[in-house]
Amino acid sequence: MLSSLPANQGDNAPISEINVTPLVDVMLVLLVIFILTAPLLAQAIQVNLPQTVKAPTADPAATYLTLFADGRFELDQTAVDDTTLATALSEKLINEPELVLRLESDASVPYEQVAQLLAIAKQAGIKRLSMATEAR
Repeated sequence: MLSSLPANQGDNAPISEINVTPLVDVMLVLLVIFILTAPLLAQAIQVNLPQTVKAPTADPAATYLTLFADGRFELDQTAVDDTTLATALSEKLINEPELVLRLESDASVPYEQVAQLLAIAKQAGIKRLSMATEAR
């Protein structure tokens, strides 16, 4: 610091440099305070939402189609064949338009048989399908 002073002013000359260390310390403390309080301020916003009556949600009607390993299948625990299945599904759709077909298939059944049943269900007008699985 003494090297920056002119040689003719001596020891009593005022220092013309600004000490920025305290300023940096204060700014760092303010930055930390801002970082800590900003998330709290963002979550403190209150909004009064309008109140409505909650409509009861009813589960849609489901019918169960079970495909066994030996190739036979049942609709709601009643044995059916290809033609009877299409007619039974069409009749159920007349009574319940939002009918969900829940397909339960044995793991050893070839995909071709499952695909054939899905095609029959689609021709009958089934729009919603649920495939049953088992957690391991």
